[in-house]
Order: sequence, then structure tokens, then C-alpha cells
Amino acid sequence: MRAEPIGRAGEWAIVVTVAVVLLAVVGARTPTRHPSGFDSDGVFYAAMAEPDAFPARFSRSAPWCWRPLTPWIVSQVPAQTRHAYVGLGVLCNFVSLLLLHSILRRSGLSFRASLLGVVLYGGIFWTLKFSFYSPAYIDFMTQTFLLAILLSTIAGWFWLVPLLLGLGALQKESLLLVAAVPIFEYARRSRDAKRIALYAALCLGIGAATFAAVKMGIEPVNKYGSIASVLRHGEKLTRPDSAPRLLLALYSGLGLLPFFALCDPRGSWQMLRSRPAWLVLLAVAGVLLFGGLDKARLFLYMAPAVSLLAARALEPLLESSEIRILLWVAAGVAVHLFIGHHFTAMGSRLEYLNRMVPIHARGSAYLENLMLFVTLSLAWSASGYVLLRGRRGAEAG
Repeated sequence: MRAEPIGRAGEWAIVVTVAVVLLAVVGARTPTRHPSGFDSDGVFYAAMAEPDAFPARFSRSAPWCWRPLTPWIVSQVPAQTRHAYVGLGVLCNFVSLLLLHSILRRSGLSFRASLLGVVLYGGIFWTLKFSFYSPAYIDFMTQTFLLAILLSTIAGWFWLVPLLLGLGALQKESLLLVAAVPIFEYARRSRDAKRIALYAALCLGIGAATFAAVKMGIEPVNKYGSIASVLRHGEKLTRPDSAPRLLLALYSGLGLLPFFALCDPRGSWQMLRSRPAWLVLLAVAGVLLFGGLDKARLFLYMAPAVSLLAARALEPLLESSEIRILLWVAAGVAVHLFIGHHFTAMGSRLEYLNRMVPIHARGSAYLENLMLFVTLSLAWSASGYVLLRGRRGAEAG
């Protein structure tokens, strides 16, 4: 089922339309978690944007106070803080979807597969829906920076990366670790030791200097140590019930993307071997999982890579002329969206924790959601195994 070429302008018109529709539908169906829009970490970022409306301790608490870029931009918008956060989130998410499409196309995917990758990425709860549900967070802009760095790396715009990292240091300090990706790719393409050393120093130096200046300029009211925080979060993972909670966090953070990627494990591995910068990103993202307690949300750093692998694995199936194959793919996308909370009401705060943030869930109520997601994913995978095995057998015959 090959479509006629629609041209570059036509492709972008479709991508823009899909991005707008995704944001409009998700936004219309997502209530704000708290009447003010400010809850949990969001209170700190809201206080930084509107310090006069909150006690001083909220705008000066580490590590949040060292991430001033998004709150500063919000403070410059002539609107209520909540509305400004929502508006900025919509803009950043729109740009992120376009950046991801460009990344997928430059990574060798067809237009159809790239479009599917954009939808799969947007189907993750934490990419689009969370910025409406709890708007006063900064993850939406952090993802825009991440995707801009990845696109610059893949496109070979290495001169732009140090600037993005310097500005990104004002956004979130964890973006500094992402510098490993462009440095690795530059080293792979350059092979000139002096140039590589200079480029690495430039990437790390600008970002580190910026973040150091932020820390010197903003003195928090509390004591905070990154290493102590990591150890404290790691200690909580030693609880006897941490394994099922982490498994549910994986479903919450990536949905069905890992299952899509495993539809063609050999092809996924070949993609990573031929483009090892993605392996570096996955390794960095794995390290960043230890940077906080909300593991589900921290999977955002690896979402672009897993979206790429998922869309690439499904790409041959999109060209199939068999309706049952296309229906199976559509069923998988539907399960992915269901896990991302796009077909169900958000419910109470307790229900939200039991489904999307199991690390903070009380008791064992979260297990019901875990069993449901495991059942759906395994049923979809098993039906696909039978379907694809029969298809390959018919092709071989």
C-alpha cells in the first residue's frame, strides 16, 4: 500500500496538522490536577514565576531554584501564571513534535513511519497530557531542548550544540549529561583528537560554567546535595515491592513502545549499531533514572530513542496490504494510548498515583493497573506473534 509522494511541503503540512490535532484533543480531554494548577514540584516553579504570591521558601528551594529559564519566561507573559504555563507548554510541545518528526526522517524512516513515531511519542502520558494535567512543571521545555540537541547532532549542526547546552543549563542541570551524545557523535565523525577535545571542552565548559553561575547567583534556603539525593532515592528502591512498582513505572513512562521495538529485535539492534549515538542516549537516560524518585516521568529522556525504535520496527507493517496486519498495528496503538490515560478519566489523586506514579502509591492498589497493562500488552504481543509467524510462513512458501 504505497502512497504517491506528497512532497516536502505536503509532508510538513500533514505533520503540523497532526501536531495541532494531538494537542487540541489531549488538551480538551485533560483536566487540571489542582484548581490552581500548582502541585508538588509545580509549586516551586510557580513561585519562581510569581514570587509575590507564594512564601519566599518556595522560590528559593533547591534544586528547583537552579532551573530558572521556564519560570522566567512565564513571568514575562502578560497572563495569569497558570495560563502562561499552559500556553508555553502548548508551544514547546508543538515544537517538540516537529523536531521529533525531523529526527525520525533524518534517521532514515519513511514519512508514514515518522508520523506514527510522532503519534506514539505524543501518546505517552508525560509528553503532552501531563503538561495540561499539571502545567507548572518544566519538563515540556526540557524535552524541547533535548530534541533540539538530538536534531543538531544527527544533522551535523555541531556548532549549535554548545549554545543549546549553555541555555539548557538554565533550564535543567540534567541536560548537561546529554552532552555525551553530541560529543560521541562528533568524535565518531571527526577522528581528530585535538578537535574532539576542544569540542568536548566547549560543550561541557559552557554548560558547566552557566550552571555554576546560576548556583552562585541563587542561594537556596535549604541544603541540597545531588549525590545524597541520588543515594536517598536509591535506598527507597530497596523496598520489597519496588520491582512491581518500577515495572508499572515503565508502562507509565513508555507505554507499549518497548513492545513495538521488540516486534523486530534484530532490526532494532541493527539500528542502534549503525547509529550508536542512540545507544549513548539510552545509557545517559538510564543514569538519569536515578536522579529522582518519580521514575515514570524520568523515562522522558529515553522516549525519543524508544519512539524511533518502535516506529522503525512497525515501518514494514505499515506497507502491508493485509487488513488484519494493519488492524493489529492499530490495536497496539490503541493499547498504547490507553496506557497513556487518553481513553479514561483522570480520576482522583489517589487513582492517578496508583496508575501513573506507582512509586508514590499507597498499599497494593497499584497492582490492579499493573496486571491490566501486562495482560493487554502480552495479549497484543501473543496475537502478533501468531499473526506474523503465519505471514512469514506464507511468504516463505
